[in-house]
Amino acid sequence: MDEKVEVTIAQRRLEVEIEGLTPIEIEHIAGMVSEKLEEAQSLNPKVTDTSKLAIHALLYLAAELYKVQKDDTWSNLSNRIKKNLAAVARLPRLDPEVADSYKPYICALTDLTRDLRKMMLKAEAEGKK
Repeated sequence: MDEKVEVTIAQRRLEVEIEGLTPIEIEHIAGMVSEKLEEAQSLNPKVTDTSKLAIHALLYLAAELYKVQKDDTWSNLSNRIKKNLAAVARLPRLDPEVADSYKPYICALTDLTRDLRKMMLKAEAEGKK
């Protein structure tokens, strides 16, 4: 059951209820928002409008979320590719007469695998910059 939690952010008390989160999680998130607001204020000392600072903080949080989602997407893709490659390696060898009929599919799968590996390596390299 969701319940309302009172939090303080930027010296303002708010009563919030977020579906699927416990009061402790909501308080933790409120602390993260407060930290981002402080960070926004320190990075933009000439900005005194709290709504602009809130937008900066929101942008910083959204950027962090985006990075996590992007990394997670590549990680999931990498894991699926590794599982599929392992499954292909376990396939029995085909009779040469039958294998010829599968050659176009095998070539396409090989090309796709090579392209996906390149994409993964490129994404990993970009992530390390």
